[in-house]
Amino acid sequence: MIIKIKKETYVNKHICYLPIAIYEQFELQPTTMYNIVFGQTMERAYIHPTHADTFIISDSLFPFFQLDDYELHIWKKENSICVGPVIGVFLNTAYIADFSTDYVEPFVYNHTVASEQARCLSYFFSIFDIDWDAKMIHGYVYVNGQFERRWVPFPHVMYDRGASFQSEQKSLVQHIRTTMRNNANIKFINELNYLGKWELYERLRDIPTVRHHLPETMKYKSFEDVLTMINQHNYVFVKSFYGSRAREVMSIMKRENVFEVMFIKNDNLMVEQMNVEQLKQHVESFTKHKPFLIQQGILLMTFQRRPFDIRILMLKNGEGRWEPIYDLINLAEEHSSITTVCDNRQYDFKAIYSSLCETYRTVPSIAHLHTFAKHVCEAIEKKFGHFAEIGLDVGIDKSGHIWLIEANSKPEKYPGPDLPLYVKQPSRSFMATIDYATYITMPHTQQWSATLKQRNGHHITIPKHMHAQLTNPEHAHVQIGAFSFTGQCKTNDFTDIIELPAHVFEQFDGLLDIETNVKIKENTIYLGPVVAMFISNGQIRKLKRQLPKFRQVEYTHANKKAKTILYFFSVHDVNFIHQKIYGTFFNEQDATWKQRSFPLPDVLYDRGGGVLQKQMVQSDYIRQQLQTINGIKKINPQHYFDKWETHKKLQKIVDMQPYLPKAMRYKGIETVQHMFDLSDTLYLKDCHGSNGRGVVRVVKQDEQHFIYSYVKERQLYETNIVGWKELHEAIVAFFQHKKIIVQQAIDVITWNDRNIDLRATVQRTPTGQLDITSYPVRVGGHRSPITSSQTGSEIYRFEYFFKTYFHYTDEQIETWKQTIDQFLLTCYRSIERVYGTFGEIGIDFAIDKQGKLWFIECNAKPGFDCMYKSYDRETIERTFFNPLAYAKHLAGF
Repeated sequence: MIIKIKKETYVNKHICYLPIAIYEQFELQPTTMYNIVFGQTMERAYIHPTHADTFIISDSLFPFFQLDDYELHIWKKENSICVGPVIGVFLNTAYIADFSTDYVEPFVYNHTVASEQARCLSYFFSIFDIDWDAKMIHGYVYVNGQFERRWVPFPHVMYDRGASFQSEQKSLVQHIRTTMRNNANIKFINELNYLGKWELYERLRDIPTVRHHLPETMKYKSFEDVLTMINQHNYVFVKSFYGSRAREVMSIMKRENVFEVMFIKNDNLMVEQMNVEQLKQHVESFTKHKPFLIQQGILLMTFQRRPFDIRILMLKNGEGRWEPIYDLINLAEEHSSITTVCDNRQYDFKAIYSSLCETYRTVPSIAHLHTFAKHVCEAIEKKFGHFAEIGLDVGIDKSGHIWLIEANSKPEKYPGPDLPLYVKQPSRSFMATIDYATYITMPHTQQWSATLKQRNGHHITIPKHMHAQLTNPEHAHVQIGAFSFTGQCKTNDFTDIIELPAHVFEQFDGLLDIETNVKIKENTIYLGPVVAMFISNGQIRKLKRQLPKFRQVEYTHANKKAKTILYFFSVHDVNFIHQKIYGTFFNEQDATWKQRSFPLPDVLYDRGGGVLQKQMVQSDYIRQQLQTINGIKKINPQHYFDKWETHKKLQKIVDMQPYLPKAMRYKGIETVQHMFDLSDTLYLKDCHGSNGRGVVRVVKQDEQHFIYSYVKERQLYETNIVGWKELHEAIVAFFQHKKIIVQQAIDVITWNDRNIDLRATVQRTPTGQLDITSYPVRVGGHRSPITSSQTGSEIYRFEYFFKTYFHYTDEQIETWKQTIDQFLLTCYRSIERVYGTFGEIGIDFAIDKQGKLWFIECNAKPGFDCMYKSYDRETIERTFFNPLAYAKHLAGF
């Protein structure tokens, strides 16, 4: 949960006020004094409920900390109410000096953007910023568009990015690291500060999944060791244990009677030919006073005739799992063997993969590369301790064999391939670390996945590692959606199978062989969550005939990852007497759509079931009954928006007023006459219409002549109307008795005289954060009043359209995207202020010819047609995965 903190002078120091919904969820008592925890600082206070939407505390509570600017997570842990997470980023003093200038390091900027998005407090500090007695840090915090120096508490999580300290500072650095690590309450992103090259080789060479990928390595003791390795491999590297960026690296290639030696001097690549005596002198000078190793050289694959290796950024995510973020190649100069000396261009390995496959027959797949990287990270953790971010330098030789060259515990981080160094929306390379910091700070329940099987007898069996979490296996409780039962729980010999008694599947045959998530909390085994998607009866009929829409196919595909108990149902499928729903689902075993019985859900995903007039009473009854069942959550608080009611509510929000076209509810032809004083073109819309149906455009030519147009079944109908009476009659004939809104037309941008608007999809992520997944461009038909994809408009990806047809530069497109993203977040949060929290909203908006953004309308059940027709596979999968992952979030999985 996210809360904004507000300090007030009038509040008693020992009393705080929490919004009533959070107060009740935490099950707080007004007579109990709680610990209020901010980072590692704690105060004591009573907590009372309030109807305000902020966490109100006294100005004298946490007196040294400014808290009014922060919007953070809040959680309960035993008798403590905690806000955060607070992340302290430890930097070199040179980085800290930049805060007093106008320059902001890309790492600092991108980390800050990600932290703000995730509602965490990140601050930056170095060795001279700590007050050990007061347990406070004088760090730099990003507030209202700039960095300010503020007193902040010791952090929940220390993110140690400090490197290259001056020699006289190193003892103080070591003291800080040791003292912080001795504080059991402070978590670290990485347990070790450095991964030395020799220690890495020495410890990993007995790990079966890794050892065959390690070049032969030995400690350098004398020049004789170099000769021994050269005679064995013909090609070797001499490297400092702790060097970086190709500093203190030398390659030696034996060529007949001479040795070709490459090394870096004053940032330039040096290539020299030497005899044995010269080589000895050079090596002994190069290795003086520092520990070095000698490593077998690898004849790497080449791209554009230049050797390369791959820097794989591996980060742990918000579920504590390793995730490959990007694969950038380090490209050497032509004829060079040192890959970090390059033309400063970052190549994405994926982008050159097809070209490599044309040159080499044995290029490992990207999936194979990522599996290898995951094995290496797991091996490092096994041998060195806990890590959450590692940069792996990996080489591929000309036979296709993968080699681990080195690992870095403080990898250079970039937003990613083809992204600028400074991005407005946080990239995965920075967001994953913040998600992980949240994961290790806030309490979470251990989860697994398992397949549900039937067994004879009345007891339950679960794998041993799950069984160990139960407090009373003799009377274990099982919860599946709204259905629950109690029974004896025993162990089984499987790792991912749960066996349930036959009576469960007699009641709910749809559960058999379902793979789903498992959570154990307070002696209850939770399976699911059960997600019921409410759709029309016509769509259910098509599923039974094995004719699914793309949406059902994509949700099923996304659910392979989400592993919810997902089914689709209509108004005819609910049996409240027996507390079950006859859901339609995709059976993976025989690849067909089937209908089976399922429990009532944990989460209702209302996609507008029962839209026909004769079904509305029944569908509303189903919604009301499900609402009364304790614990059922909804992806969205309502399944439709009334256009007029939405306009009235948003008009009261100051942030939205500049984006709303003038509008009135139609009460007669006088309404149209009044609106024509504002604009010569008006739109009349059915307040409950969708997909472009129920929309009329009226253009006033003079006081008695109008052009009246609408689209029906993809056909444009346009007529000339004379007189106000005839116009009124046309409106009544078209809309019948429906509620109508009259809107001022927007002078939208056009292409070839065709109107353009955009349909955005904004969703909540698995952690409840906002994700703007897409905003495709819709180009309407010639003279068409609407641009809905259901009426035959042309659909384009935003970047492609404006680059191809409006000839925007990449910089212009990036600027527009930043502006649009901020606009969409304003719209989404404004809608939530008046209706409650949504899991997804479709937002129609337009850009006028002066470059101003306009809000047109919002949709509580976006169809994704435009996105599906214009965006890439990754965006499509994310769009369909987000609601299911958010359902897990709502249900506590």
